[in-house]
Amino acid sequence: MEVHFRGPMAGAVLNALNIRLDAASIAFQLDHGGAKDHPGRPGIAGVISEALTLMKGSRPFVVDVDDAAFVGGKRIGEIEYEDALSQGDENFTARPPQDEWDAIALSYTSGTTGNPKGVVTHHRGAYLNAVSNILAGNLGQHPVYLWTLPMFQLQRLCFPWTIAAAAGVNVCLRKVDPTRIFELIAKHGVTHMCGAPIVYNTLINAPMRREATGAACRWIDCGGRTSGCRAGRRRKHRDQADACLRAHRSLWPGVCVRGAARLGRNWPPSNVRNLKRRRRRALPAHGVS
Repeated sequence: MEVHFRGPMAGAVLNALNIRLDAASIAFQLDHGGAKDHPGRPGIAGVISEALTLMKGSRPFVVDVDDAAFVGGKRIGEIEYEDALSQGDENFTARPPQDEWDAIALSYTSGTTGNPKGVVTHHRGAYLNAVSNILAGNLGQHPVYLWTLPMFQLQRLCFPWTIAAAAGVNVCLRKVDPTRIFELIAKHGVTHMCGAPIVYNTLINAPMRREATGAACRWIDCGGRTSGCRAGRRRKHRDQADACLRAHRSLWPGVCVRGAARLGRNWPPSNVRNLKRRRRRALPAHGVS
């Protein structure tokens, strides 16, 4: 999370890696994007080490982010993150972009049809998207956001900056673990999260679900952005939206489902009618919970 602010303040361009990809795809991204600095955790040292050996260009400077909560892994960097910070200049002045159209982030596709394709986000677009997320997601002030989606996905959706703009709290999650998710919702009073349908299915079938339904979760963002709600002309996306609605009401009965219902708002009228027919009850009208 710190890197999403440290990078732009130093005039750098962010490139969050999808560590689920193979080493060759990651190596391509590091080469193609011209990576200069890479902060990495011990848990991903294996795939990163292999990717570095496959690179054709100059290797980035690797900084180890030591994680006391992680058992195993190894350090592959030249310096540890906290040590690097201790050597920094306390009088450093942030370097704002010379032009609002300058790049702030570089994201890549998964490369399923060839090499990954790069997509550039500029500072102006990141700002507008971050603020729009607050309005579209009804985040309000001081949300407590649980990260169930990888940050490399939400970087292009600008959520790291969205939560900061709303003066919110980030609750980070190493991996999708139902037990841990329910614990964190109750412990930190999570108000928002973003999850694909498969995440909700996992929560629905979790053994501790019945005991955890009283957790303090007022509203859930059902991940419509990542499930492609605006491409709702395809049946699979209607199915995903329907799964989100069922999951939300099953996990937290009586909790407002404005976020879930909103999945159908941008669809053509015919598709909305089809979803209503499949579910055998009407969706709330626009602006109605």
